[in-house]
Amino acid sequence: MYSLDQYFPIIVLKNTRWTGLLGMMIEFGLILYCFYLFHAAKTSINPFEESSLLIMQWPYSTSRNPIYISMVIFLLGVALWIGSIICFLVIPFFIVWIQYRFISHEERMLEHQFGQQYLLYKDKV
Repeated sequence: MYSLDQYFPIIVLKNTRWTGLLGMMIEFGLILYCFYLFHAAKTSINPFEESSLLIMQWPYSTSRNPIYISMVIFLLGVALWIGSIICFLVIPFFIVWIQYRFISHEERMLEHQFGQQYLLYKDKV
């Protein structure tokens, strides 16, 4: 994002630094909380390792992918902090990348590992 802003500055946003910083801080905190949940449950947070437990408490009770959503919102915060419209172009590519590189793989693995329990969770959330 920084490089895009430096080499292709398009429409500079005014007065967005503090909003962006606040968004980054909140989402970083949520990511840390999710790490804590996995650590407390003694299961892997690594998307390529099998989990020993399906975490379903908040924020996983409202989203199957709160860490990835937090990453996207964190990137929105970075774009606002930098303050250039060009930075927002990174976000759709990031979303597509995490969907195909991580989320689809994780969901197949969780469905295989937890079966009906995961399918019920998936239908609910």
